[in-house]
Amino acid sequence: MKLFKGLTEQIKKLDGKWGFVLKFYLIFSLIIICLLPISYIVNNTLYSLSFKKVAVIDVPIKDETVLDQIVLRLIQEGVSVNVTNNGIVQVPDEVTARRMRAIMIQEDLIPVGIDPWEIFDRERWTIKRF
Repeated sequence: MKLFKGLTEQIKKLDGKWGFVLKFYLIFSLIIICLLPISYIVNNTLYSLSFKKVAVIDVPIKDETVLDQIVLRLIQEGVSVNVTNNGIVQVPDEVTARRMRAIMIQEDLIPVGIDPWEIFDRERWTIKRF
């Protein structure tokens, strides 16, 4: 408590010496310093909650039984799965998609007619990567 009183007394002494512009800059910089971490956290949270999903296999799966088996297996792994109207299975991020591809190959869940090498042929260049 003494430290707090001493700090407030020193601020009051300096208050008389500071001009309006210096006080404005001090308050403005304190507000910015407080808002930067908050905006960083909110930005990362919104990015992770965005609807940007990654396809596990880029080919639509037409067979309902195979699609159900794949979805059930991905749910067993605790992955949030989204199936589009045309039958493309999507997961939240690329790391999860790679892991799920490996599981699908290990357990022979690749639908008939899909070349297994197409699963790993994933050249996706964005502007940032280029």
